[in-house]
Amino acid sequence: MAEKGQSGHRKRLRERFLSGETDARSDEALLELLLTFAVERKDTKPLAQELIKIFGSLSQVLSASAGDLNKIKGLGNHQSPSSR
Repeated sequence: MAEKGQSGHRKRLRERFLSGETDARSDEALLELLLTFAVERKDTKPLAQELIKIFGSLSQVLSASAGDLNKIKGLGNHQSPSSR
């Protein structure tokens, strides 16, 4: 389970998105939110920022090949602790 601070941050991300806040709908914010569903126990904001920097937009990140995404530090095929 994520640490309390991270869990609270993830909850706030979801709440900001659901409330319709404009800044919660940026490519970076949306990618950060999406990454929270795939990445456990890690701050996803730096990874979201790096992906947007490399690929240019959320659309480009989502359409990137698995090979291109696997080149990014912090991404790749990993087993979650619960699936080991």
